[in-house]
Amino acid sequence: MHTRQYDPVDALIDLYERLVDEDRLMCAIRDGSVVQLTEAGTKQRYSSMAHAALFAQIQKIHSDLLRYGYARVPERIDDNEDRQRSPFIIELDGSEVQVINED
Repeated sequence: MHTRQYDPVDALIDLYERLVDEDRLMCAIRDGSVVQLTEAGTKQRYSSMAHAALFAQIQKIHSDLLRYGYARVPERIDDNEDRQRSPFIIELDGSEVQVINED
């Protein structure tokens, strides 16, 4: 990648900028401030499904780029890791004792 002078972060940013421009165009078509014509000369209709797919792509790029700017945070913090576990003792009949988790 280095010999080809390819940077994946730059490529993601370029793709993000193109998708944002496309989103602005889709919003303008939806609002009616821009009218695009098809090859047949008819008005191109707004597609909410295409717009939603575009928005999903933008959100994915947000997530991908966020990894480069911030370290990942674990989804769950285990509070028990720092605690010293006490043994769990079971007396079965008064004379026999079972100890679980004895260090």
